[in-house]
Amino acid sequence: MTTQLIKLIALCFVLTACQKEEKVIQTQARSLIQNEEPPVVGSEDFYINSVQREGDLLKVQVKHSGACSPNPQFELYEVGGYDPCSMPVTLQVVFKNPAEECEQEAESELYFDISALKKNTANCQDKLQILGYEEWVDL
Repeated sequence: MTTQLIKLIALCFVLTACQKEEKVIQTQARSLIQNEEPPVVGSEDFYINSVQREGDLLKVQVKHSGACSPNPQFELYEVGGYDPCSMPVTLQVVFKNPAEECEQEAESELYFDISALKKNTANCQDKLQILGYEEWVDL
């Protein structure tokens, strides 16, 4: 009986920790930038390893140079047409502080809030294209 009670308490603790981690990720997620052209510089100094949608968040794992900077900055832009029902939704990840005379590489896990995009594309698009990433992502 005592062993089962300890297991139950441990399970509750783990579930609570997972919920707290998910809330932290949501508060740290960067916003999608719409109706603005992305900057031309800095977009080529990284490689997208994987992309997946987790609810209203887009999780992007990247490998990048410039790891000497303590806080690498990435932004997500909606590019192409601004009528999401007439053409595929295309997004572009932009690295805001490339190399900076630093050859050290790092991997970063990025989260972007795409809830506004999901509202705009309801009932007309179900796929998302990320420039620089070959696979399409379910919206």
